[in-house]
Amino acid sequence: MGPDGMLWVTERYGRISRIDPNTENSEQMEVIIIDEVFEKPNDGEWGLMGLTFHPDFDNEPWVYIGYTYGTAQDPKNKIVRFRWESGQVGVIETLIDDIKGWWNHDGCRVKFGPDEKLYITMGDAAVPNLAQDPMSTSGKILRMNDDGSIPEDNPFAMLDGYDPYIYSMGHRNPQGLVWANGILYSSEHGPDTDDELNIIEAGKNYGWPIVNGYCDNEPTENCENMTDPIRSYHPNTTTEALAGIDYYPSDGPIEGWRNSILLTALRQRKLIVANLSADGRDVIDSREFFRQEWGRLRDVLVTDDHRVFVAVSNRDGRGNPSAEDDRIIEIIYKTSSVETDGGSLLPFPNPSSYEINLPYKSGRIVDITGSLVSEITGGIWDLTTINGIAAPGQYFFVANSKIFPLFIR
Repeated sequence: MGPDGMLWVTERYGRISRIDPNTENSEQMEVIIIDEVFEKPNDGEWGLMGLTFHPDFDNEPWVYIGYTYGTAQDPKNKIVRFRWESGQVGVIETLIDDIKGWWNHDGCRVKFGPDEKLYITMGDAAVPNLAQDPMSTSGKILRMNDDGSIPEDNPFAMLDGYDPYIYSMGHRNPQGLVWANGILYSSEHGPDTDDELNIIEAGKNYGWPIVNGYCDNEPTENCENMTDPIRSYHPNTTTEALAGIDYYPSDGPIEGWRNSILLTALRQRKLIVANLSADGRDVIDSREFFRQEWGRLRDVLVTDDHRVFVAVSNRDGRGNPSAEDDRIIEIIYKTSSVETDGGSLLPFPNPSSYEINLPYKSGRIVDITGSLVSEITGGIWDLTTINGIAAPGQYFFVANSKIFPLFIR
């Protein structure tokens, strides 16, 4: 969300636009098309990527972006900023350029931290060993001042043999950044298993390509000085392709999402809610929502007033776009006057094709004839465990003499 109350959206081919979040089917208001951006339609990850705003935007109206330039044979990435005053794009400044790019693992998320430093994720540009190369900016999270200069307290700023912009290293393809609980979290693509949710700390090494996911099946010497993720998703089985992330606060209206990191998954096409411990340093539960509902999910935004938006990314060459794609979708949470043991809730998401959170922890699922489909304990109807018992259609959750309609897509 921009400081003007608008949703600012980047598109791979180079366009930045603004959307009014308070107007349904709002038209995009174009800010600028950056001609220098290099992108191949429906191919890879290169192009215009991350965008963020100066933390003191009222006095320093700078917009920061990262994008690919150059050619398919020699793609490179750069970070630039431009002034946005009176609805006009002003001077454009390059902060850093000549970062190695490629058609995948290209980067890049840009976010300001509470220290008012700019943090930038960079993939390994499909050359895994670069993530461990201290002179390369690939496979790293970088940190700079708002004008592009090097902070004196960067962990390697005073060390020979290291690029001074490096904040952390050993990353494969980090695509999400968010601060919460005084902690910097990042999401990262695994190769074919072990997507990661990491806590990022200055000077730490996150292992790639020596270690993927948890350092639990590696020789001891490989684990020395490596930092484990707080959650590795699907060790040894599959990959999520985790992309954008955001934090859902403890005072948000959706009780089951409070104090959680929300993560979008491109390949598995869903939203993941990772519930955090009170200190924010562990994932105590992880649940999935909207699986296959909209396709590939690129990013998620939680606004200051707890609205939740997701960006659909089916036109990136790896999805199956519908006539409506690509889209920005708002997840709207509705309450009821029914007091339950889980709060004043209705079943959600409803309809669903994956799981439905229920307003009571125990009850019965019946079909339209009243026949029993499932006994519920735990407050969630997991549609992946019913083995074809429930076909798409209407059902009912019966609990405490109340009946709630449910719909399976």
